[in-house]
Amino acid sequence: MTPPAGETAAHPGPASEGVTLLIVDDNEDAVWGLRTLLELAGHTVLAAGTGERGFAAAQAHRPAIALLDIGLPDMSGLELARRIRATGWGHELALVALSGLGQEDDVRQSKAAGFDAHLTKPAEIAQLRALVAELAGRKAKP
Repeated sequence: MTPPAGETAAHPGPASEGVTLLIVDDNEDAVWGLRTLLELAGHTVLAAGTGERGFAAAQAHRPAIALLDIGLPDMSGLELARRIRATGWGHELALVALSGLGQEDDVRQSKAAGFDAHLTKPAEIAQLRALVAELAGRKAKP
């Protein structure tokens, strides 16, 4: 079955020790690249192409980590992060901002919206892997 436009189904990675991640980005090529990288690292990856679909996926699946594009078509990633953090479950997941902008003010705005980290696109593979491992490790600790 094909998922609705702008949304892709979950694909489990090859290893069982991974975590579930959610990518919210309207750029399908970016989603494909991130998904491939994360699945090869053993993670299960969900994806959504809009803020509304991303919020619904986060609420339904409660991923350990969500990678949110700041420039979404229906709402900003900053707004989506604030909306997630305002829920009862919103502090259970780590939020990572993905943005083409990486100046100090951009990072400050991300932190103020509730993001745990800010990555500038295109994110370097080693940096992304290290960050996901660090955030997944935090989620594993009691």
